[in-house]
Amino acid sequence: MWFSTDPGCVSSPPNMMTYMAHHRSRRSMAMVIQRGKNIFPLFIFDEDILSSLPEDDHRLNFIHDHLNKMNQVLLKHGSSIQIKRGKPIQVISSLSKEFKVLSLFANEDYEDYGIKRDNEIKDFCSSNYIDFQLFQDHVI
Repeated sequence: MWFSTDPGCVSSPPNMMTYMAHHRSRRSMAMVIQRGKNIFPLFIFDEDILSSLPEDDHRLNFIHDHLNKMNQVLLKHGSSIQIKRGKPIQVISSLSKEFKVLSLFANEDYEDYGIKRDNEIKDFCSSNYIDFQLFQDHVI
């Protein structure tokens, strides 16, 4: 799983990455867990978003703190969160070459940038025979 708006996860059976869920939240993670697979957490700091933020942006501090807390919990269960920086499509493309990715789960994004990014990832997944599923989560 890869969380695109907040920390997320990737599921992998022995020696093979099976699920990636893109950055969002609970619903996509629940779907991965229901599949009964191991979960390999992944968070991508999106360069396109980071480039428009001040270096000391309080939201980045919040995300770092959240990732650290999540990692502490995961470490107790023999896992850890992988943190990458880059353009999400490039990171996902790279991971799909490194591992046999079969599915990508994410919660739907409703911002213009997120919709465009998710469509690009959907096209990539489709052309690489990766099942890509978006789930509606909480909307305010």
